[in-house]
Amino acid sequence: MDNIKKTWKEAKGATGQPSGTVETLILKARQKKKSVLYFHYGNIVVLTITLVAIALFFYKVVHFQTNLGKAGIVLMHSGLIIRILVEVYSSIKSKKIVLLNDAAQTNSDALSFYNFRRAVHGPITIATVGLYMAGFYFLSPEFAMYLNLTTMILMHLSFVVGAIFVVWQVRKGVQTEMRNLRSLRELKDQLEETE
Repeated sequence: MDNIKKTWKEAKGATGQPSGTVETLILKARQKKKSVLYFHYGNIVVLTITLVAIALFFYKVVHFQTNLGKAGIVLMHSGLIIRILVEVYSSIKSKKIVLLNDAAQTNSDALSFYNFRRAVHGPITIATVGLYMAGFYFLSPEFAMYLNLTTMILMHLSFVVGAIFVVWQVRKGVQTEMRNLRSLRELKDQLEETE
């Protein structure tokens, strides 16, 4: 780390700009990168807890007998597992971005990651949420055998309300992540300009 700082100081000294500016940019870039990484870790934790809770519920409380019910369980679990794996891959891909690499490599890594995350928040998220929702509705016929109509209606209404809340929360998280990624890219560009 000291060698990196020394190199940056020498580069800044040659351009006549104060070295504190470069150190500040490096610090900001690291903080933004850490924020993005913590976002992935948070997603992994929440999704894993959800997966475990649903699995325990289906294993300990409700034992579905119909093929449609079993398919619903598989779809719900599949949607969560796919999303967890995507978040794990995202965190690995994020760690590969080294802000102090040469500009071309850093730019390539950052753009690749940014484009991947945009795809995650588009088709991948739609597919995983679709799997989860389809799974829930596949469970409904078997739930209807054990629950009265009022309970079924309340269950489906609460699912819709919960889905709206989750979409709202995910949207906020996505906007924050995209801002952090854009900011990280801008900081990287500023670092490149100071070279």
